[in-house]
Amino acid sequence: MEPINCTIHLQADSCDLWLGTQVPTFVLGTVAKMTGLAADKTRVHNQLLGGGFGHRLEVDSVIQAVQIAKQVQGPVKIVLTREEDIQHDRYRPYYYDKISASLDSNGMPEAWNYHITGSSIISGFAPMLIKDGVDPDAVEAATDLQYAIPNVLVIYVRHEPPFTTAFWHGAGPTHNVFVVESFIDQLGAKEKKDPYEYRRSLLANSPRANAVLELAAAKANRSTPLAQPKEGAAGRGISLLFAFGSYIAQGAEVVVSKDNEVTVTCVVSAVDCGMIMNPDKVKAQLEGGVMFGIITVLWAILHLKMIALSKVISIIIVCCA
Repeated sequence: MEPINCTIHLQADSCDLWLGTQVPTFVLGTVAKMTGLAADKTRVHNQLLGGGFGHRLEVDSVIQAVQIAKQVQGPVKIVLTREEDIQHDRYRPYYYDKISASLDSNGMPEAWNYHITGSSIISGFAPMLIKDGVDPDAVEAATDLQYAIPNVLVIYVRHEPPFTTAFWHGAGPTHNVFVVESFIDQLGAKEKKDPYEYRRSLLANSPRANAVLELAAAKANRSTPLAQPKEGAAGRGISLLFAFGSYIAQGAEVVVSKDNEVTVTCVVSAVDCGMIMNPDKVKAQLEGGVMFGIITVLWAILHLKMIALSKVISIIIVCCA
């Protein structure tokens, strides 16, 4: 809930900055370029983030602060209003995806084609990471499928929109996981197979992914029939993620009223992220991710209506040993 801000004290032979940033080395480079000061003459006092969502990977607030500080004697603090923050923000890329698969005689995918067209954030953020024209963030979670599919082709085509794009929360996987998992559901539905069992049958080569899937399914009580409301309908869904070295499976219960109002009544998350130093941090990340995901799906407009927080009745977090 913290708008973009930066406090700076620029002097002839030194510079101090107080801000919340995910890229302090980028801040040092920006100050050096704009002031001519050596890097060891600049001190970044990094603060706790009150809200980042991707913008704290940018240094536009630092540029503005230095420009003002060069004309002022003494410390300067800039704080954007909420309206300024939104109007000058970086926006999540939009993508155009085309995905197809061929199925064998058992209804399992034997060939997988995924075409991704969209913006390249990495080209501006860290261009040295671009290889053969492919933005690694744009294809993350699309090129490292945990499902045992013999033939996989992923093609990325860069296309820039008429606005500035940047990272959003979990970056590329937040887009690609949705596409992949939605398509896996479609394949299972075509073969009239349970979405959980269909996924399990594709995870013989990924025991860690299979373990979180089984744990999420068990904690979500998938074996117990879901009670149906007197009006409307209720259903369960399950999905799988592998990104940033972590395996996560989630089960959700959703109720749709007769007026087509959607309420998420329960979300179960099972995670295997390797060695855990602070379990509370993992739990907080998962709970926050669930909240942001629901907000985005159900109320995604520019100013993210926080009313979504009242729509989740329970969140259950479990970890694989």
